[in-house]
Amino acid sequence: MINSNHSSTALICSVVIPTYNEGAYIQAALDSVRVQSPPWEIIVADGASTDETCQIASSCAKVIQVVRGRARQLNAGANMAEGELLVFLHADSRLPPGALDHLRRLFNHGSLEAGIFALKFDPTGFWPSIYAACARLPWHRLCFGDRGIFIRRDVF
Repeated sequence: MINSNHSSTALICSVVIPTYNEGAYIQAALDSVRVQSPPWEIIVADGASTDETCQIASSCAKVIQVVRGRARQLNAGANMAEGELLVFLHADSRLPPGALDHLRRLFNHGSLEAGIFALKFDPTGFWPSIYAACARLPWHRLCFGDRGIFIRRDVF
């Protein structure tokens, strides 16, 4: 279900969210996508949650049931996606305001094929602060899903 209030020339962003019992977090992730400029679609690839995750997500996302496993869920979501840009977002993460417009500009005006968002934590706790600081080190080239991964569909 693509949000259709958009220019026909704008790139569609398909946001894929893998879930398993993410009822406590999923609404914030969904809301962070819903405030983005269209066109976008949200696909929740659920790994047999036993909580309210699917019920919450079904209000604004296409929910698919997949055998649990992060890679399996992400691949299934990507296969269902209709957009030219794939954005993989963890259920406990949020897109920053204007993120999808920024991606569209980057992909329209360059040869960018994939990337990750900058990592920012809510300011709570010692260990999240340490992890965030380490993730910003210039030699740290690891790409984890909690950063939000994006890739052009034809490259995926």
